[in-house]
Amino acid sequence: MDGKKPKIPADVRRASQWALVNASFHLFSFFAVRPSAAYAVAGYEATCSECVALTDKLSGLWLVMLWCAAAQAAAAGLALMLPCRDNANLALRVTIVGHYMYAVAVRLLLEADPGFLLGWIVGPASIVVFAGADFVCFRDLLQLGDD
Repeated sequence: MDGKKPKIPADVRRASQWALVNASFHLFSFFAVRPSAAYAVAGYEATCSECVALTDKLSGLWLVMLWCAAAQAAAAGLALMLPCRDNANLALRVTIVGHYMYAVAVRLLLEADPGFLLGWIVGPASIVVFAGADFVCFRDLLQLGDD
């Protein structure tokens, strides 16, 4: 070893940065969006048992998303420190799991308040953007190119 830092392939760097950005997004949504989501579910005109069930589902989902954000950040940091495609692939897979949980949270929030027009626009649009970026990063990792 000659003391130089190893060159990080562009696809590994891109996938790791995408995972880090999404980890910070999930942390932000946990601390900023979660209280407003709880407020929306509390204002839902449903029977008490339905409201409790929705609140329990969302609370459990937010906690798992918080754990997933920590796993994303750890895997992405590992991929940047020890640049190899396997570590970046792990970070990207955990990111995809986080996006799936985000999609479930959007579905639960829209189920709680079906009249929330902004939720019907922003929620599915963000899911499509997340899925598209996940696909591009995964495709880049599979091409094994060294940009």
